[in-house]
Amino acid sequence: LDKLLSQGDFDGFAASVRSYFDTVFFDAKPFVPSDEFKNVFGNSLDGVDISGMSGVTDVDIDGLFSNVIYDGGWVNYDYEWTMDFMVPVDYVKYRILSLYFTNKMRNEYREKAFNALGISSFNGVYDNMEKHFQSYVNSGAVTLFELYPRIHGVTLDARYAQKRYAEGKSFRAYFDMGDGYTEDNSIPVSVDVDYDGRHTAVIRIPDGAKTLRIDPANAMCTLRILKLRDDKNNGLAAKSNGVKYKDGIIFLHNDPQLIIKDGIEGAKYITIVYELSIMDMDNGELRVLTEEYMVKRVMSIGNISSRAKRAGGRLIRKIRR
Repeated sequence: LDKLLSQGDFDGFAASVRSYFDTVFFDAKPFVPSDEFKNVFGNSLDGVDISGMSGVTDVDIDGLFSNVIYDGGWVNYDYEWTMDFMVPVDYVKYRILSLYFTNKMRNEYREKAFNALGISSFNGVYDNMEKHFQSYVNSGAVTLFELYPRIHGVTLDARYAQKRYAEGKSFRAYFDMGDGYTEDNSIPVSVDVDYDGRHTAVIRIPDGAKTLRIDPANAMCTLRILKLRDDKNNGLAAKSNGVKYKDGIIFLHNDPQLIIKDGIEGAKYITIVYELSIMDMDNGELRVLTEEYMVKRVMSIGNISSRAKRAGGRLIRKIRR
């Protein structure tokens, strides 16, 4: 099944699944809820029109794809949850498919796979049945599966996280004292990064400084300025060598710069608060942002030749690849 999905063969996937389902649910009859059903699934079907539902008895509702083997026929080797009362066929199908697609690698194919089978990818009635079933199985306890989304944090590659942390903890500030920006007239600046990703830095301004340049990172990144003020709480404006995008700036090179020309002379210090995200070619962030920006720019320009637009289109396709 995984191979069929990765090849984009959703019809082949649907045919294989139907072969299994036809074997398991061959003896379907009109569904009639019993007291045993209500004991396991509670009132999950109260108020639901069940007139068109089909049901099966003696079915393993945990007959997941991972619990069966095909060896000239379907062999189920895990059948502890075989119910001796009638259960809706479509619930069991939905459950088997939903649990299969909880895998992150498969989840991107979920919608197309469900469509190929003619089944809705989300069903509130069957989701409610599943909650009642899990409550029955666990006798009211909270499972690890339920607990994880409540307590887990953001998962990052350790090397990527270290790079982002190191890049954001300090930068260099350059002062133009009348002869341009030089290393002699620059200082290292420490940055405080809070748990929400806000970067805060206070830059002392030396006497005689006319303008200020901030080099916030040494890598491609996105940056959004949240606050930029002097010691008198006057707002300041910064220009950059990046590209404005939405409410931030994209730097598609390894030398991002912010330049503040007005308000530096006479200031004792300035405070800058910003959000910074380092981009890696292999994490997809750069490609997505570049593609979005290029599409927006190419489609918004109305007074260029069709040849130029075609060239822009070729560049977008190259970025996508």
